Amino acid sequence: MCKLLALKANDKGTNRERLIHEIYKTASDMASQLDNYKKLLLEQWVQTYKKVPCESVERIKKAVNMSFASTTISEHIWNEGKAEGKAEGKAEGKAEGKAEGKTEGKAEGKAEGKAEG
Repeated sequence: MCKLLALKANDKGTNRERLIHEIYKTASDMASQLDNYKKLLLEQWVQTYKKVPCESVERIKKAVNMSFASTTISEHIWNEGKAEGKAEGKAEGKAEGKAEGKTEGKAEGKAEGKAEG
């Protein structure tokens, strides 16, 4: 949190790229503790106070494995919806697969029983 405040403070002599690198590195190290909403908040804060070229920020994010974070609220909502859709699709696919497997198994069993009998 102190690094985020330091970014906002705009102190002279601060290496802003290094500070942004430290912020993203810390967030990457804490990735398992941060949900997507916190990552989005962090991203919005950095984007507001960065005062460095976008190319530099993207390079830093890739270097510390933070390039996956959503950069806008719309992108965040879209990514969350996509993740939920995948989860629902997997659940539905498993349920349909089990039902279809049972139906096919019964049909094959009946056909084999008739063939043997």
